[in-house]
Amino acid sequence: MLKRIGKIWRWTLRILIIAAIVLAYHNYRYEINDAFPVEDLGVDVWYSFKGFIAQFAVVPEYERKAVAKPQEVVQEMKKEEPEIVVPEIKPTFVAKQKWFDEEIVYGYDNELNFVSVEREHKKILFYYSQGGFLERIVAIDRTMEFHRNERVELTKIMDNNKETQIKYDFYGRPSKVDFSDGETLAFEFDGFNRLLKFRRGAGIPVVFFYRDNKLVSFTKASVVTELSFNADGLLKGALTGDDHLVVNYGRDNLLSYFAGTKYGLAETISYNTNDVSLVSNKDNAVFTGDSEQVRFKAFDLYLGCTKFKRIPVVFDPLAYVLFNSYFKEDIIGYLVNNYVCEVVFDRDF
Repeated sequence: MLKRIGKIWRWTLRILIIAAIVLAYHNYRYEINDAFPVEDLGVDVWYSFKGFIAQFAVVPEYERKAVAKPQEVVQEMKKEEPEIVVPEIKPTFVAKQKWFDEEIVYGYDNELNFVSVEREHKKILFYYSQGGFLERIVAIDRTMEFHRNERVELTKIMDNNKETQIKYDFYGRPSKVDFSDGETLAFEFDGFNRLLKFRRGAGIPVVFFYRDNKLVSFTKASVVTELSFNADGLLKGALTGDDHLVVNYGRDNLLSYFAGTKYGLAETISYNTNDVSLVSNKDNAVFTGDSEQVRFKAFDLYLGCTKFKRIPVVFDPLAYVLFNSYFKEDIIGYLVNNYVCEVVFDRDF
């Protein structure tokens, strides 16, 4: 009997030790991965293993016969590689924005990718990969390059000589962003791939809460922001103490009105036959263009950069919730959009 109790006790102790290790790793995950990149190593080992297995793929007999034996190698002098010339872009579709005393011209290609913008003081060009991912932004005094790995994950952003690195966990979710100035963003997800925690540097984390698989609030320290959504999953309200945000939608779930102490004065949006207009006491903007779809595209860019992202920070939880619910963009899309907003609207995140 004593032997059996001793055996049960030993197994219980082992389970408790394993649970303590798992809990410690969960609580100090980012510090551990900074010192020793466990998750990055796991991902690299997995893809290295897949590459190793691929070497043993069977080649059909007719393919093996078609492969000629290597002949004597003749060395050739290396030619100097020509300087890379960034091609000029001629947009297929155009939208125009009347904003105060300025006209902004937005250009789009056949796939409705945003490829150019012309303002009074600058012209900016946007280049895409064959897969449709933003690859390069070229402005007068600024060039940005977006690098992706073989899994099409955005891993590095070069902003002139400033480098930003993005790391992912084993499941391909962004876990950490390292900026060239030393600032960091850390993200943590639950088992359903929902954003669970966000932390900037060594600051207090923002924790997201869900009920019935729906986001209901997020907290930072003791400050709670309550959220409400409509039946289509679009944010319709946010409340933090006495500060509030109210959002209304019209036909086809197009944003028509937002107001509240969080976003200042009330602003109304009208989708007319030939234009889209935003009217408020401090900002009037009118969009015209080749088609309704192009007008909407240009207006959405303006809306996300100048209205959703009011606070000049790299990652604002409320702006992200609004951005994610309305544009259906994830964290990487939000961060890439920051760079677009910076060059187009002179925003500083």
